[in-house]
Amino acid sequence: MRIEQAKILLKNLELKIFEVGTIVGYKNPKRFTKVFRELEGISPKEYQEGFLLKDYS
Repeated sequence: MRIEQAKILLKNLELKIFEVGTIVGYKNPKRFTKVFRELEGISPKEYQEGFLLKDYS
């Protein structure tokens, strides 16, 4: 559930990865990245960059 919320927040390109992790309840940014990667198959940064690329194409 936290990762689903994080995916929504990551669409806001103004938020930094650690900020998204904190908002959804992870105190440790590395833990957030690890859990996100395990569940989604990519890092939060890669996920967010996918939206950045869509904006410029």
